[in-house]
Amino acid sequence: MVVVECSVPGCDFETEDVSEALAIALLTNHGLAHQSASPVMAASVQAPAFRGPKLDRPKIDVGVSIEEWNVFMRRWDVFCTGSGIGAAQAPFQLFQCAGPDLGDSLLKANPGATSQPLADLIAAMRSLAVIPVATCVLRTELLQLRQERDETFRAFTARMRGKAETCAYVTVCVCGVNVDYTDHIIRDVLVNGIHDSDIRRKTLGTPDILEKPVNDHLKKSTQTSPTPTPGPADVARRASCPECKGTFNVFTEGSRGWNTKPHQLCIDCYRVRRRKQRPRPSANSQQAATESEPIAQLSSIQSGARLCQRLGYRRRCHAPTPRSSVDIPTPVRLEHHIFSKGEWRRAKLRDHPRALITISVDMPVRQSDSTSDRGSVDKARVSAVADTGAQSDLWSLEEFLACGLSRDDLRPVRLSMSAANRSPIAIEGAFFARLSTASSGGGVTSCRSMVYVSSSVRAMYLSYESLLNLGLLSKDFPSGDVVGGPGDERGPDTHHTLDQPLSVNATRSTNGGCNDQSDHHGAQCSCPQRAVPPTRPAALPFPCTPDNNSRMKDWLLERYASSTFNTCPHRALPCMEGPPIEMHVDPTATPRACHTAAGVPLHWQQRVYDDLLRDEALGVIERVPYGEPVTWCHRMVVTRKHDGSPRRTVDLSPLNKFCLRETFATESPFHLARRIPKGTWKTVTDAWNGYHSMPLRDSDRHLTTFITPFGRWRYTRAPQGFLSSGDGYNRRFDAILSDFERKERCVDDTIHYDTDLEKHWWRTIDFLSRVGQSGIVLNPDKFQFAEKNVDFAGFRVSDATIEPLPKYLDAIRDFPTPVSTTDIRSWFGLVNQVANYAQLRDTMAPFKPFLSPRCKFSWSPELEEAFQASKCAIIGAISEGVEIYDMQKRTCLRPDWSRRGIGYFLLQQHCGCPSGIPDCCPGGWRVTLAGSRFLSTRAR
Repeated sequence: MVVVECSVPGCDFETEDVSEALAIALLTNHGLAHQSASPVMAASVQAPAFRGPKLDRPKIDVGVSIEEWNVFMRRWDVFCTGSGIGAAQAPFQLFQCAGPDLGDSLLKANPGATSQPLADLIAAMRSLAVIPVATCVLRTELLQLRQERDETFRAFTARMRGKAETCAYVTVCVCGVNVDYTDHIIRDVLVNGIHDSDIRRKTLGTPDILEKPVNDHLKKSTQTSPTPTPGPADVARRASCPECKGTFNVFTEGSRGWNTKPHQLCIDCYRVRRRKQRPRPSANSQQAATESEPIAQLSSIQSGARLCQRLGYRRRCHAPTPRSSVDIPTPVRLEHHIFSKGEWRRAKLRDHPRALITISVDMPVRQSDSTSDRGSVDKARVSAVADTGAQSDLWSLEEFLACGLSRDDLRPVRLSMSAANRSPIAIEGAFFARLSTASSGGGVTSCRSMVYVSSSVRAMYLSYESLLNLGLLSKDFPSGDVVGGPGDERGPDTHHTLDQPLSVNATRSTNGGCNDQSDHHGAQCSCPQRAVPPTRPAALPFPCTPDNNSRMKDWLLERYASSTFNTCPHRALPCMEGPPIEMHVDPTATPRACHTAAGVPLHWQQRVYDDLLRDEALGVIERVPYGEPVTWCHRMVVTRKHDGSPRRTVDLSPLNKFCLRETFATESPFHLARRIPKGTWKTVTDAWNGYHSMPLRDSDRHLTTFITPFGRWRYTRAPQGFLSSGDGYNRRFDAILSDFERKERCVDDTIHYDTDLEKHWWRTIDFLSRVGQSGIVLNPDKFQFAEKNVDFAGFRVSDATIEPLPKYLDAIRDFPTPVSTTDIRSWFGLVNQVANYAQLRDTMAPFKPFLSPRCKFSWSPELEEAFQASKCAIIGAISEGVEIYDMQKRTCLRPDWSRRGIGYFLLQQHCGCPSGIPDCCPGGWRVTLAGSRFLSTRAR
């Protein structure tokens, strides 16, 4: 028996007089109480110290701004503190933060840089890494900061405070103490740069804005002015983007609520435009620093001048560079080159074009000014810069005074100007001037213009309008005749090569017509010159009456003969507005190439060859360049048209199997025709070579190569047989006409309608101008203008009914007796064209078994009799057509079914019978839609 005491200081526990084994067990159990009572103390005594993950070393290189250097120094302080770096190791660690170029420059300038004190090493690195910029330039950039549209106030404040730290807003007080007034400047710039005008107005109207922080006022303004939620109509409102022609929501909900003003562009185009318009302060800062920085500051970076010149002061990020400086090849910077004499040659940039003009103050205006009683110079000869991008005439104040003019001649103006880089132009005033110059014919051309005088420029700049008025610029610039310049390269076969399409949609070939162009037979072309559509007339040429519809039609055909209705086959087609169509081919697809051409009958060879040359002249196809190997190559197939002429097609089915489709939903022609209201004036247009107006992406042209007996060609426009040609064409055409109301479109056919004839005339003018400017050519032979009965998408739309075209009735009546299963399928396809006019299920039932590949074709006298009877029955059922659906009339749906199929009639009441029951009187209920189909075996 033993008694054991607890060894913990201050504990009086001891075991009873028990056996040794039981005493040890009791003491062990008691020890658990001490462990649970003091876990913190035990952990602090026994647990090892925890170390966090290793910190990444910040990086810096040459060509950075002062803001980037300040951020680097803050990261360096965090790294030193977190890594526990002492004063002895700090210079070595700081040197490792330098990039390859900065580190090499430090070692070249001072091999013992790491042995210097830390402050000296920091100063040396800063002198080589930071691009010196004058303080006044930095302050100007700070004052021009503005909040972006989607930028938060916190982000804007942080960006502005980082810029303000580099501006040295410190002054010496009269008592000798340095006073930092950065916060006051930040307050002014922050309030001035608020993007939302409402919030800025409320913030400026706060009484105690100078006593409290600006962020407090901004917080109150944003909290008390919630963004109003638009109505359901505005939420569902969509519009077409004027740049990419895609549709987008006009009102969207963001992180700060709904936008108060409707969007003008889609989000992608808005970001692209904002990115292009965003100022680049680095280039301006460098130029300003070169002009304004004292020599003493520039001398401090002489050791790294050659390196900075090679790098072009490129701004670098702080991300670590894993590659070694030895492995990076030095980029070669090219001088300006021009293409001359068959090769690229180095050349200097040409000087700005100048014109010698005579300028004088407009005398009547001067005499009427009572404040100007001083004699003045009558005329002054000036060499002016011809600036087609300028919107107003601008003259240097220095030249203005040197020519003997005075500030008294200037009048104060309200107009403010900015340069191409969005920097402001100071305007001293303006005066009314008379400009004159010698014309090419030996005479003198003069004009009057308001000339602005500025101290920010050093020359005289003629605006686009003055250049036109003086005759120094073509009236149709930039769509005038293209004249070969001295640098144009012309090969020996230039007269056989057509002009390449330009980037202007509405006028693909600016010299348009073919007065000087001959075809391959040497015949002269008398087509009108291509031009942009004329502007909207101020008034209609004729009184708007139904009797003048034919005169108005002839006037429209003549007015738009050189633009929208220009079907000249000897010049390149205009390019349809929108991006080029793309072919998305499976990268794992194995190209299929045909190396032998299909035969062409002898009596068709010349016509097929002429058709190829015609498409080449239109810019639809081009010959495959020399030295280009074959990857995909398709075969041209020639078939017979109904009139005996050849039809040239290209079999693109092997390519379509490996292409992805850009699906675009469309409606059936009959449903489009049914939406046309009754009693309207209608105009129908048909696009000429519609698919061929869509450009094909350059990198996809080789996929459309096809072989003929006359050589290899490839498409430059969308080919007819491609999988996505129809989808791309319909999407682009819909985008062009997205905001044009009261219209229906079926591929190439477009119909627009109005109840008011005068409004219809004006809308037709707008329609022709719009499609012409968008690069769509219309067929003048199929132009139906302001008629009550028109043919649209295979239907005859009258004032009250929709009827099949006579050609469909003739085709059904004259359809020959089938001699194969293919003929039966053709018969069903023809009948489906008129299936919306009546239930034709029972009439076509005897011929349905032949649609199955298991049924062997055999024609009997019974089938011949049923065939002839079906033609008469179909013609009799569909000849009257159907009524146009009226949403105000009573409607009845009458379904029909049997074991073989189902069908329906959609009727509307046209009588005044009070019962409202179908068949109440003969002709009282008329068919507006019908349909039927066979049942499958499972459905039966």
